Order: sequence, then structure tokens, then C-alpha cells
Amino acid sequence: MAPPTGGTASPRLDHWKLQLPDGHLDDVGPSGLEERTRSGEFVPYFYYDDEGALVLFTRHLDTTPNSHYSRTELREQLEPGRDDVNWTLDDGGRLQGRLAVPSISHDGDGQPHRTIIMQIHGRLSDEQAARIGADGRDAPPLLKIYWQRGRMRLLFKKLRDLGADEDTILHKAAWTDDEPYVFPEPVDERSFELRVEASAGRILVTLNGDSHLIETPGLARWPFENYFKAGNYLQTRDAGAEATVVYYALERSHL
Repeated sequence: MAPPTGGTASPRLDHWKLQLPDGHLDDVGPSGLEERTRSGEFVPYFYYDDEGALVLFTRHLDTTPNSHYSRTELREQLEPGRDDVNWTLDDGGRLQGRLAVPSISHDGDGQPHRTIIMQIHGRLSDEQAARIGADGRDAPPLLKIYWQRGRMRLLFKKLRDLGADEDTILHKAAWTDDEPYVFPEPVDERSFELRVEASAGRILVTLNGDSHLIETPGLARWPFENYFKAGNYLQTRDAGAEATVVYYALERSHL
């Protein structure tokens, strides 16, 4: 396969770290990522197609470290090369993309598998980790956006006990899933516009101009640092499962 050439309108990768599903490479940082991607180094998992769109492919045979499932995924880095510099809801953030899921496998009942295409993920600061004696910095994902049976499904966290103290809410167990929201408009394999706008106490998700406001219980007390993720996180271990996600545009910004 000849290396794809990309184009001037291609999604930029200077603030993204790549995680591949084959388990043979460590995370690939932003430095040189765009050039390496254009060279075809990460085919078939991650490459620019001939039109400059970013293609993310994954399959069940390829494992991802620290995960039950396989994924080809981008992790935001505010300062390229550093995972310890992130943003809070008070800082705010916006992630928007034009993308499609042109190909995905089906389960034994003939239903398409599902994949996560965008996330807001939490992270403990060094100070927070020290306060609760945590070994790592992992915190719950605040928002997951699924392509599920041709529709966009939002899954977000809520605080179990609204009266919990400031140390208690730093533990994953303090948070649980709220009732999910599914946009009524099907997208199927067609391209669609998706935007996430996060700020203190609220998250606005817009699909093709139709917006849904998340003001889940306890969101105003969300204590964690955050980073965006965008990609193809296949939610199955079924034999033969695979999925392709294509990003025609991907932009992130902060106040």
C-alpha cells in the first residue's frame, strides 16, 4: 500500500498523542506524529487517506494495554509530550469534528457493534492523588459518546451522594453513570458534525445542529482535571469484530 499523501485540510495532530491497538508500540507523542502518519507507518490502524481524512481502524484480535477492548485513539495534550498538564471545567473546552463510521462489524444477532468516538476523561492532579493516597492518576471518564446502532449515545457521570466531602469525591466509586441520552436522528454510515462544549456545571453536545444539555447531579462539583479523547474504541471482544472511523475534521480549543 502506498503511503497516503493527506492534504491541507487534514486534521492536525500537534496536540494529540496516539494509542495503537496492537500492543507493540508505546503511546506515540505529538512530536513528529503527523509526519509519521503521512508516511504510512501506522497503516492499517491510523493513516491519512488520499483525500486527507484521518482513518482510525481497530479489530478485536489486537489488544490495548489497560483496557478490556481494542482501540485506536487520540489523547489530547495541552502541552505536547506532557500528560500532567490538563484543563478543568472552570477552564472550559471545546471539541468538534466531522466524522463517519463507514464500516463496523455485527454481533450474532445481526446488530452492529458499538464504538466510542469521543470522550472527556478525568485525571487526578498530583495534589489530589497525594490527598487520597492514590498510586496512579486515573479518574472516571466524565463523558463517553458512542456510535451505537447508527445513533449517537451519550453516557455521563453523576455524583452518587451530593453531600459527599471533598476527599470522597476524588474516588472513582463516588461517581456512577447517569441515564444515557440517545439523539433521535440516525447517522448510520453517513458523515455528521459533532461538537462538545464543556464548562463549569454544564456540557453541551450538538449533533448536526441538534443540541443536548447535560446538567447531571453533582456536575458542578466535578473535581478532576480533564482531557479530550477522539478515536475508535471498539466495545466488543467478539471474534472477527472490527470498526473503521473516519475524521474529516477535528479541532480542539480552550478559553
